[in-house]
Amino acid sequence: MKTIHVWPQEVTTADGLVTHSARIEDKEPFTLWFKAPIEHAELLTTRAESFVAGTLLLAMMRGADLRVHAPLSPSFLRNVEELQAIWSCWDTQFSPISINPDSESESTVEAPNRAISTFSGGVDSCFTVWRHTQNLCGRRALPLQTAIMMHGSEIDLHRSDMFEQALKRSETMLSAVDVNLVRMSTNFRYAMPFDYVSRWFGTMLAATLLLFQESHTTGLIPASFSYHGLVLPYASTPLNDPLFSTKRFVIEHDGAIGSRATKMKEIIQWPGVLENLRVCNHPEYAHINCGRCEKCVRNILTLRIVGVQDPHCFPNTLSNADIERIHMKDTDLEAMSRVVKAARAAGIEASWTTSVEKSIHLNARRARQNALRSRLKQRTPRPLWQAAKSMKRRLSATS
Repeated sequence: MKTIHVWPQEVTTADGLVTHSARIEDKEPFTLWFKAPIEHAELLTTRAESFVAGTLLLAMMRGADLRVHAPLSPSFLRNVEELQAIWSCWDTQFSPISINPDSESESTVEAPNRAISTFSGGVDSCFTVWRHTQNLCGRRALPLQTAIMMHGSEIDLHRSDMFEQALKRSETMLSAVDVNLVRMSTNFRYAMPFDYVSRWFGTMLAATLLLFQESHTTGLIPASFSYHGLVLPYASTPLNDPLFSTKRFVIEHDGAIGSRATKMKEIIQWPGVLENLRVCNHPEYAHINCGRCEKCVRNILTLRIVGVQDPHCFPNTLSNADIERIHMKDTDLEAMSRVVKAARAAGIEASWTTSVEKSIHLNARRARQNALRSRLKQRTPRPLWQAAKSMKRRLSATS
């Protein structure tokens, strides 16, 4: 069987940053790295579980065992075996592999009882921070003291200006609840040779949290979906996230109890959220919200459901015509349908709900047309398809 070697590198410091990295000897070798300001260096571990978490799906996709040139936690290895079973059932691209470390040993560091969460500045991560800092989750409330914001996850590594603006917004929110924000960066998204967010981002979040396994006892990954509408398979779920845990450091999938409207209703009580919430996926507006993409529109409408009109975190007023112009992917249609259902459940009968339904209908029809076009293309001989395209261009030029 093929083997991918994982060689943890010596921790380095330069330009005010500490870098934890590993050399990954795949068929095209690369270095996977995580960087943080040097003042946070004492929070980070030198253990190698982070790099195993980060490369696990790659090895499973390659059908290659992992040879890790460092000790690993036996409890982590046990959990990851079950994680592999889940992914291999979910997606036939992934095959179970063996993980072979230099040795096996649990960490002997007694971390203080405190929690850390990944944080993007969006609804899900804000809900996690708010519910734990305000003791809104009963016996599950944790002493959440630290949040991590990752450069290279949603905002391109080359756009430091955008990340700085997004970071400032997050710092403003977190300072109001006495949570320390740690800025980090990683090349994970650029190093991995596959490009489907619905698979890899959960492993990136888990890998980042595992770097803090000797300074915290619990790591939180905010839930993307509620228990009412879990998406499977998906990169981050209540099934797979906890299986990155070790005996001493527990990773939890947090906040799936709440729908988006429920989360919004809670977090609008947080001073600064309506000015600094960041939800946009547009590569040029991810730091400020474009106010026009499907995700921005969906969040604006959800805020309307909980009684907030024209929130300051979005740049422009949203009209019904704007709603009808949005483009939705197949996965967006169900999410937007849930907005309409939530509005109806709240007794809202406004013109915008009609516009949302119209937009859903138009986008569903477009999706069906695209699917039909794709099937026709697959079944049509290539020369005939190219001739049809050429004729279409000529007709367009003469019309």
